[in-house]
Amino acid sequence: LVASWSVTKTRSANVAELEAQLVQNISEKTEKAIQDSVEAIELHIPDRTLRDIGLVIEAQRKGLLEQFLSVHEFANVEEVTMISADGHEIEKLRRDGEPAPLQVDSVSTSTPFIEASKKGRYFSPVVFERGVPIMTLAAQILNGKGDMIGLFITKMKLAFIQDDVLKNVVLGSRGVVVIIDQSGKIVGHSGN
Repeated sequence: LVASWSVTKTRSANVAELEAQLVQNISEKTEKAIQDSVEAIELHIPDRTLRDIGLVIEAQRKGLLEQFLSVHEFANVEEVTMISADGHEIEKLRRDGEPAPLQVDSVSTSTPFIEASKKGRYFSPVVFERGVPIMTLAAQILNGKGDMIGLFITKMKLAFIQDDVLKNVVLGSRGVVVIIDQSGKIVGHSGN
């Protein structure tokens, strides 16, 4: 994410420099929050012989997803899906309790699956659902040997950027901090 700002020229250069540092700090906090979320879904199963997360007992898989959704730091996660190594959804839970039907077809050709399989992690561009910025995160599930045995894919609301990170930012009398994604979509701003 990129932070941009507008500072009125009525202040001295020192104040403008402090404001720029504040904006940089906000950008770093936002990036860290997203990085922390994806690190939390990186799962390591100590069993060195396990070849696919689909072979783990269903109750244990569901328990892992429920545990993830119950952690306060991940209150912005709307949905979490466990994908087998061959690209099939095997568990899916939604925070709101609505039914979360599994996709029948393989997701092995989807961008999150391909990118996370290659690079270990995936961060989608920001999309808006019902006016709320959402980002898809994906991370590998590894066995005790470090082999990928599946993926976690989550949908995370980015409203926390507006609510937690930008809420109390003041840049002079008219300055506004705007956070945009790489495609130029506004993800959050400090203005009213």
